[in-house]
Amino acid sequence: MDEDSQLNDDEDSEDQDRKPERKNSGHKTDSKDPHFGKLELFIQGLSFNTDESSLRAYFEPFGTLTKCKVMKGKAFVEYESHENAVKAMKKTNDTSLDGRTINVEFSA
Repeated sequence: MDEDSQLNDDEDSEDQDRKPERKNSGHKTDSKDPHFGKLELFIQGLSFNTDESSLRAYFEPFGTLTKCKVMKGKAFVEYESHENAVKAMKKTNDTSLDGRTINVEFSA
């Protein structure tokens, strides 16, 4: 085998060993996070008067919602990115919405 073909073989094996780069929106991600990659939040403790419009208004400042579903006293919202979901959970958990303290966590 000549030197040039050996170099090309080495370059090819290096390319195969490289992991594809993940695009990141500029936020830190931690694969040790038990909720890593999750997008959906579960909200409990809502007022029965909370509707989709007021829920969207409360959660949209943290990022674009791809889903918003309200049931009596509970809801699910889903974000475009995990980073936005984390930010929303941290900023809204144990806060007041429509006169009620809400609990926000990642859905199972």
